[in-house]
Amino acid sequence: MSCFPELLYSTYLDAELSAEERRAVESHLEDCPRCRALVESLRAENRFLAAALEEPEEVAAPAPTRPLDLVWTAVAVLAAAAGLQVAVNWVGGASAPTGMEWLNPLSLSGQMNLLFGTLFYLVREGATMLVSSLTAISILVLGLLIVGAGLLLVRRRPTALAVLVTLAVMLGLAQPGAALERRKATNVIIAQNETLDDTLVAFGETVTVDGTVTGNLIAFAKRIVINGTVKGDVLTFAERVEMGGRVEGNVMSASQFLTVRGQVMQSLHGFANIMEVTPESRVAGDGILFVNVGQLNGNIGRDLVLMSSMTDLRGSVGRNVLAGVDRLTLLSSARVGGDVKVYCKKKDALHVDPGATITGKTETVVAKPKESRFAQPKFYGQQALGIGIVFVVGWLLYWLFPALFTAELRTAGDAAKTVGVGFLGLVATPIAACVLGIVLIGIGALAGVPLIATLIPVLAIVVWLLAVYISKIFVALLFGRALLRAPAGQPARFALPLLLGLVLVIVSFHLPYVGKLFHFLVWLLGLGIILLQTYRHYWPRPTRTAA
Repeated sequence: MSCFPELLYSTYLDAELSAEERRAVESHLEDCPRCRALVESLRAENRFLAAALEEPEEVAAPAPTRPLDLVWTAVAVLAAAAGLQVAVNWVGGASAPTGMEWLNPLSLSGQMNLLFGTLFYLVREGATMLVSSLTAISILVLGLLIVGAGLLLVRRRPTALAVLVTLAVMLGLAQPGAALERRKATNVIIAQNETLDDTLVAFGETVTVDGTVTGNLIAFAKRIVINGTVKGDVLTFAERVEMGGRVEGNVMSASQFLTVRGQVMQSLHGFANIMEVTPESRVAGDGILFVNVGQLNGNIGRDLVLMSSMTDLRGSVGRNVLAGVDRLTLLSSARVGGDVKVYCKKKDALHVDPGATITGKTETVVAKPKESRFAQPKFYGQQALGIGIVFVVGWLLYWLFPALFTAELRTAGDAAKTVGVGFLGLVATPIAACVLGIVLIGIGALAGVPLIATLIPVLAIVVWLLAVYISKIFVALLFGRALLRAPAGQPARFALPLLLGLVLVIVSFHLPYVGKLFHFLVWLLGLGIILLQTYRHYWPRPTRTAA
């Protein structure tokens, strides 16, 4: 006997069928597990609606979703993405005068200027606010955790109150140690005849070291000037850094303008927009530089590793030069004691003047243009195979768990709730599994818990990964049924809506710039549907009886 339409089952649950029709439906339900699951899902929905109707306020019924609205929305998104792709290709491929290249935000030079400008604007204008905000948030979160743990502990063990009070008093009376010296002022100055026998952490508008720091120097300022001696390492973060003294350790500097005129006895690590190493300077170790525009006129004792948009090398490098650049020029005064290897996009990125000396060999590696995946036939074959596999998996799940595929998002509130539940499932599950694994391993080491128990977190991660994988099936079915609605009185179709929805979902994953965002949203929505449907249909709420 064929199955009855869904409308008939709804009428059956409303007790509006005749006795003969009711007996026929009940007889069929005894033999058909799929229809029993459908009736149970309808009964759960009736309980949910009955509970909602108990609220005193009446909510207007939402307007039905029209399939054409979804179609035109998808077309608009695709057209906007295509237009954005064309515009980006035009801007990225447009040639600009050399002096104006920094204005192009899609070029390396433009990106570097934008990056450094943003970083140092935040340092100059918003550092105090950012630190204060992070400090306040950290203190609030830590305080809530401590209060919550304290209340739980006191609630279970009243004697713990005395222990907590004692710890609080001890912490309040403790004095901070003097492991380093911290100075904060508008102008932090280490005078010429001053020797600071410790590590210095300095904050200010200007930090100047004319004397001697026997430890490390860690400085955050708008301008940092080192004319004296630092016997340890130097770590700076500033808009402008001028190093004219002597650093006996390593130098790690992030700045917009970096000038090295002195001596660095170990390695120089520079991250700068514009960098100059003057002829009288000397770096005894390696130079590891990430710069936009560089002028390297001094001496680097060992290797030079360079990432740059445009750099001129006039000085000497003791060993090899390894560079990834748009343009590198070795002028006539340049001396390289080893090999020069350059990774670039164009053949003429490396220019060597006739007077330059290179002891080893010179190699230029030009990056091959990456062929678009959309121009490769195998890409479409792979996507078709993937859709087929997901379709088969979806059909198998529908046969095993039909109640999971009855979800509907009638309002924006339903969609937001589902996405929120999906976010919790996406984020909380792996964290909880890792914590549980650590706990079980620790308990197992102490109490001899069987090894099989430690596999529970692994199984949880496996189930989580499977849920993430199949999440697209539920979203695809939701979209497909919105576009291909079943006629009134007919049960909701499955195969064709799922196939159409999968095609739309997979296409959305490969849209330029927004594809990854769509993929993430599909994960959230699909996981939310899985979790909510599982809760509603397999752990339904008990019905309330009238008093």
